[in-house]
Amino acid sequence: MRVLPLAILVACQQDTGFSSGTDDQVSGENGTMVLTPTYLLFDDLSPSYAKSATFNVASTGDEQLEIYQARVIANPGGVFTFEDKTEVLINPGSSVDWAVALYVTAEGKYEGSIRIDSNDATTPQVVLDMCGVTLGWSEPCGTDDPGDSGADGE
Repeated sequence: MRVLPLAILVACQQDTGFSSGTDDQVSGENGTMVLTPTYLLFDDLSPSYAKSATFNVASTGDEQLEIYQARVIANPGGVFTFEDKTEVLINPGSSVDWAVALYVTAEGKYEGSIRIDSNDATTPQVVLDMCGVTLGWSEPCGTDDPGDSGADGE
């Protein structure tokens, strides 16, 4: 009988809750991410010395924030060091601090970026730009976030 497979096929075409779109997300619940600061500035660098900075990822919504991935996406010369993150869950009202280090061996201006992919419905992908400049270098970094960058010398 060939009627049975047809009946099963018709029954499977009901709404199953799965998306046929191109999104990687299937979950219907979304967190809300706030990133502080929105720009990391490493100023007054001395060659052959490391400088570090931290940034905060907070879950401010009513649902759990899921960070699918956080990693450096722009790092000319490999001067920025950041431990890639995957599958990080942050409960509503909680946050995590992550550190980035910059180590340069020559004078100059150094720029990089970290991309964070999450289940935030409004901004599922955020890019954190970073810039470092050595002492006395003529071209300064931009000031996208002129507040305290949290950078500490080592």
